[in-house]
Amino acid sequence: MNKIYLLFLLTLGIAVGAQAQTTSESRATNTVSPLLNDVWIAPKWHGYVQLSQTAIYAQQFYEAEGSVQDMTTAGFYSTELSGRLGLGSNLEVSLQAPLFVRATRNAVRFRSSQRVQAGDQVNTIGDMTVGVKYGLINRKSFVLSGSLLLGVPTGTTQGGESQLLQTGDGEFNQIIGLDIGYAISSFYVTGGVGFNNRTNSFSDEIRANAGIAWAYNRFLAMVQANMVHSLNNGTASATPENIFSNNVRYVTITPKLAFAITQKLTFNASVGAIVSGQNMLKAPVYNTGVLFQF
Repeated sequence: MNKIYLLFLLTLGIAVGAQAQTTSESRATNTVSPLLNDVWIAPKWHGYVQLSQTAIYAQQFYEAEGSVQDMTTAGFYSTELSGRLGLGSNLEVSLQAPLFVRATRNAVRFRSSQRVQAGDQVNTIGDMTVGVKYGLINRKSFVLSGSLLLGVPTGTTQGGESQLLQTGDGEFNQIIGLDIGYAISSFYVTGGVGFNNRTNSFSDEIRANAGIAWAYNRFLAMVQANMVHSLNNGTASATPENIFSNNVRYVTITPKLAFAITQKLTFNASVGAIVSGQNMLKAPVYNTGVLFQF
């Protein structure tokens, strides 16, 4: 009942905002950096395509109560194609497609017995995400948008010889959210809240983010904070030694730098640091990407 009530409130807020606000101002195209198009709506038939690489190398994880434990070294590497396309009338669609995902577990040699526990690996695609975003207020300096993201379980949940490695969580989820952005000269402030409705006995989640960016000539510097808070209302087991666990809670801080190689081509890199967590890996998240704006 609480899940339905939260979804109703968010949907009502989007509907009321859409009815209450229209504007004839020019739409924000974010000419400084398309990286901020996660908030601003792209004009009709414009947007971007990005090829990115994410890497996680973990030797520790957070238990359910938040304490840190050592683990057999695990790796997660994802090559992802993502993009956004404006359809006009303040509407935008998006796609995140992990085309190649590799999950690994290192071999372990026991000192006393010299017995070796073999390592393991799996190479496949990951879970895809398709989305739609609507600009309730879409001005050059200010935007308020509502979004719906659909997680498609195209990854594997039983990979490798051990059948324990994962490249997806195996559940079809829906995230409904509101995003806000404000531009002041060369500074940008963004924020958002969302509700993740999960299936297959996974717990639902409250999500939030806030960020600030500064643009100068061809450079862009960003810092973003992200929070995920599980409602602990699901019965699926927690698997904190990978990134697809149930009952996850965390706070991360991610600085990002971007450089416009040309007017349409941008290179970006980021390192996400975890501040606190529950039922998840304790490791930085490295990401690099090349983005083409059209």
